[in-house]
Amino acid sequence: MMSRCLWISLLFACIALLSGCSTMATSIAAKGSGTSRVYTASTEQVWAVLPGVVRASGLDYVNGDKQQGMALAQRSISAFSYGENVAIFVSPVQSPSKASQTRVEVVSKRTFAPNILATNWESVLLDGLATALAGRMTDTAAAPTPSSPLQHRDKVPPPSAYAPIDDAQAIPYIGDKGRARYPLYLKAATPKAFVINQRGGWRWIANDSDAMRKTLAICLADPGARCWLYAVDDQVVWQEDESKRTSLPELLLH
Repeated sequence: MMSRCLWISLLFACIALLSGCSTMATSIAAKGSGTSRVYTASTEQVWAVLPGVVRASGLDYVNGDKQQGMALAQRSISAFSYGENVAIFVSPVQSPSKASQTRVEVVSKRTFAPNILATNWESVLLDGLATALAGRMTDTAAAPTPSSPLQHRDKVPPPSAYAPIDDAQAIPYIGDKGRARYPLYLKAATPKAFVINQRGGWRWIANDSDAMRKTLAICLADPGARCWLYAVDDQVVWQEDESKRTSLPELLLH
């Protein structure tokens, strides 16, 4: 009798778990329920930077369909998350002014509903787009972006002797995908910052006076992540001694 009750309980638990799962189709079907923002930019300008924004956030860019006005992104299952499915909808906005405007809606769904560790990518991607459209991030490694006249608002940590700035293999924690994207950071305009966390996450923002604090804040959107500056502008600031690394609280105290 106890064995039968146990099997019945397990069956209902499995049904509950399955009903709490989402797929990419779930995110697509949820169009209109996500977070949206209107940018002063053409749809072509948005599409030009969108793949880079998605990849820089740490998501996989699955595909983009300009005719349908939709892009798909995903983070696979990991030791810290069951993953997320993200649908991004891009559409032009009719404006009385001559300036082009584009509305972008992001729908982020957890693959597994009770997964409280999943990141909600809506604000992360929309903020990233705002940064990219201001000329702060590109998805091309064609030519170095010229330096800007902007200066860091916060005090820049002193350079360390940890590794040369162009040695992607020396960056701790991050995987091959992050190392492959690191050259884009190197070519981006200053002020810029590259941030990593102990889970293998990485983020960067460029051509922004608040690059350090913004990148650290975005990194911390991943619950439980401990985030530190690895590089600022063209200098490695990473310290092997954790007590000497620069996190967001340390940055804001100086």
